[in-house]
Amino acid sequence: MQFVVLDNSLEDEWTAFVDATPGACLGHDIAWRKVINSALGHRPVYTMALEDGAVKGVCPLFEARHSVLGKRLISVPVLDRAGVLACDERTYLHFAGMFRETLQSDGHKFVQLRCLARGSEGGGEKVILTLDISDGADALWKGF
Repeated sequence: MQFVVLDNSLEDEWTAFVDATPGACLGHDIAWRKVINSALGHRPVYTMALEDGAVKGVCPLFEARHSVLGKRLISVPVLDRAGVLACDERTYLHFAGMFRETLQSDGHKFVQLRCLARGSEGGGEKVILTLDISDGADALWKGF
């Protein structure tokens, strides 16, 4: 498996993979790459896993620098969710190995993935609220 940093020539492949893969969320959308870079100045390091020319996984990352925390990688800093999106467990685990190597070779202090743990319904520091709105706004307001 090969990991590459996204460039303009691979944008269509990224988008097609995200559109076709269960578990994708708003944070995996490629548009965040320019928004976060422009707004916060964090360098995008959108990473794709390729095998035999096919996309097997993606992870939207940004390199952020901080005077105390140092250089670190964060998956979409302003959103709650957008970490590794992989077609299978094997690819997901390959990303973990790649992160470990990147930390050691590039001097990053840590990688912060903003995603749910596999098999969970919630994260550790965030709360997920699900509201059934199928009965309409009036019914929702009367329920309070």
